Amino acid sequence: MSRIRFLILPQCRRTLTAVNFRPVRTSVVAVCCVVILAVPSGRAQEEQNPKNSVLQRTSPAIILRFRPGAWGVAGVELVNHRDQPTEVVTGLYFDEAPMTQFSRRAWLPGNSRRLTWIPALPPDDGRKELRARHFLYSNADDSRTLVRAANELLFEAETLALREPPITVIVDDWYVDDEASLAESKELAITMRLAARYTRVVIEVDADSVPAFHEGLNAVDHIVLAGDQIADSPTGLASIRTWLQNGGRLWVLLDQVKMSTVELLLGDAVEITEVDRVRLTEIQFRNTLKDELCGSLRTYEDPIELVRVIAPDAEITHEVNGWPAAFRQNISHGRVLFTTLGAKAWWRPRLVEEQVHELDRNGSFIAIQALEEVADYLTRPLDPPPLTPADFEPFLSGDIGYRIPGRGTVLTFLGAFWIGLLGMGFWLLRIARLERLALVGPILACLAAVPLVVLGERARNAIPPKAAIAEVVHVGPGTHSIHSTGVVAMFVPEPTDVHISAHHSRLLTPRRERLEGEVRQMMWTDLDDWQWEDLTLPTGLHFATTHQHTSTATALRATATFGPSGVSGKLASGPYAKAADALIATKTQHAIAIHLQPDGSFSAGQSDLRAPGFYLTDTFLTDEQRRRQRVYQAMLRPRLDFSYPNRPMLLAWTRPAEASLTFPEEMQQSRSALLCVPLEIQSPPPGTDVFVPSPFLTFETIATADGTKSTAHDVRTGQWQKTSFPTVTMLRFLVPKPLLPLELTRGTLFFRIRAPLRTVSLASGAATELMEVGSLENPVGSYEFPIQHPDGLQLDNDGALHVQLNVSDLQLQETEDIKLKEIDRSWKMDYIRLELFGRTEHDKAE
Repeated sequence: MSRIRFLILPQCRRTLTAVNFRPVRTSVVAVCCVVILAVPSGRAQEEQNPKNSVLQRTSPAIILRFRPGAWGVAGVELVNHRDQPTEVVTGLYFDEAPMTQFSRRAWLPGNSRRLTWIPALPPDDGRKELRARHFLYSNADDSRTLVRAANELLFEAETLALREPPITVIVDDWYVDDEASLAESKELAITMRLAARYTRVVIEVDADSVPAFHEGLNAVDHIVLAGDQIADSPTGLASIRTWLQNGGRLWVLLDQVKMSTVELLLGDAVEITEVDRVRLTEIQFRNTLKDELCGSLRTYEDPIELVRVIAPDAEITHEVNGWPAAFRQNISHGRVLFTTLGAKAWWRPRLVEEQVHELDRNGSFIAIQALEEVADYLTRPLDPPPLTPADFEPFLSGDIGYRIPGRGTVLTFLGAFWIGLLGMGFWLLRIARLERLALVGPILACLAAVPLVVLGERARNAIPPKAAIAEVVHVGPGTHSIHSTGVVAMFVPEPTDVHISAHHSRLLTPRRERLEGEVRQMMWTDLDDWQWEDLTLPTGLHFATTHQHTSTATALRATATFGPSGVSGKLASGPYAKAADALIATKTQHAIAIHLQPDGSFSAGQSDLRAPGFYLTDTFLTDEQRRRQRVYQAMLRPRLDFSYPNRPMLLAWTRPAEASLTFPEEMQQSRSALLCVPLEIQSPPPGTDVFVPSPFLTFETIATADGTKSTAHDVRTGQWQKTSFPTVTMLRFLVPKPLLPLELTRGTLFFRIRAPLRTVSLASGAATELMEVGSLENPVGSYEFPIQHPDGLQLDNDGALHVQLNVSDLQLQETEDIKLKEIDRSWKMDYIRLELFGRTEHDKAE
């Protein structure tokens, strides 16, 4: 009989780094020594037990941490000492949730070793560490035999630490000659963490250590890319790319990473052109967001390399000599930070008096002001997803389930029971046998209950087993990658053994609370194929969450341009067919409905603007459309912490062409997907008359001429705040860049305000030459002001129209006998939006 031996490194109890038996740097020599010393012991035992032909070890992974309640990856190394190939099943479960097991079927050639990964989902019960128990089956002839370990235990255990946020991983080139650059990159990552008030712990790995499953990166908060060897690992590139799109935060050191590596990793999502590389001895940072110098001029004896690049679509935060030193860009749900200067430009040596007592919070360097500012973007918490699984459950509940007998039917049988009971009582009273009613009453009750039971059972059995999927599909801009999350609802009229399988990297997580007491095993059969085994569903409706990261053969893309009647464009939805109930949403929280044609072309005009909360154009909505509108309302609702979306998005309900989840044949299936595609706005021909609807004219709050900035509007959430003070608010409406330069001909301001006993006036135009548009006394309600004078339609050099809102103090007359305490002094703007008409200039090509 075979046995299991686990090789667990003490250093890897909390942090594991993949160990390859080849020359490595000094920083991992200690780990390698432990491995080398441990191996002979295992070999000696194997020689003493020649029948033990299969060996299993926990394998070093990128990190041995899991995020509670989120999928992670455990590494396993399998060794076959036989001359013949064999098939085994290796797996694990957690002591805290022993009824759920995660396993993988693996085929081993003769005399071979294999490193494999097992995705696992730890329970979220507030623990700081878990006990994972590994097991190994021999799967010869499809008859599984549990293999015992040397100490006769069926299951060997190890302690897995749950993540202690935040975790930073640096992916560099371990096997290069430039040790100094690698050390500086690591010190830069440590300095960034210390600037963010984190510990100095950084996990350093190479490209071979990045797991093939992106779930292995779920516990990682930041990845610092400081080398090019990741370009030789297609699975590593795919894992980091998917992790980023799912909400990861990536820092790319362009002085250490080639542009070709960036292109392989990010595709067309970013556009960066390298001009050249220069070496500087004097460096002065400039914060482009605040338009001010950042820190003092610093000189260096050893020149520091600057990669001079052009990044037209990125947000440049810092410059040096007029060239980007740091710039950033959001990609799907994640963030990417690029820096172009060498590490020494971002820190200064730590003085002796600046040392701190906590060793894990002490470093050799201190971040300068520029690094502190860029670190804030990298370490700032991410926005939560716009939709949660709970938002989809009502949508599916209306599409799946069983019906109970109607109220009229139940009342009919109950009424017949009472009439019969009263009639029998009256008759027995007349014949002086009323005591027999004690026997007749239960008989009548049974006669009334039997039809109700029969009808209820028939109604339940009339609905066959059914599975329905509803998900939101996010498309990565400029890539073929998609990320989907959603809910699966399964109805079974009676307890049923369900066989569920999946492919294309889709994961399904059943609710544990409905499946307690049932052993279930998730078996992986290929890189991204799996099946749930021994899964028994009790009677009723069951929900499970699902998510998927995959790519499409053709890019999913939405393009649009402007014309005299509004916006028009085309949607290429790929495998997502029959798009309907579509709209374009922007950060203004006003959406515009679009009319989709079968070929994907669409258009929208002035009459298609939708008020918040009402997103479909049909007068009479079907049940499914009402459920879709409720999902839109949940997705686009105003929030206090963030706004969605932060760029124009085309949203459309579709039906996937193929299912990546397979259910039993007797189950009816339905699929719905809310497709979210970033809208690419293209330039119209020169001299085109255009109408720009208000959802495309976003605004920001800026300082007035005297340097004050109003707090009446929260730019992050897009919400106006209730205030009691008079204020002057300067708004800067941004015209879409593809339309510039644009000559405006007219416009209209729409707003709704409640400001009793105040005077409200609006002015528009260039920042220095505003022209009054109109004013109101005691405004309460919705209003619109036309803008027709050319002075009120002047754009600034960046293509923005300034609008000034002036709200006066309370206008009270001294002769009035009013109790001031009873007056509501507050005022509030509900919304303000702008629509413009204009013509693109003929000299645009110049």
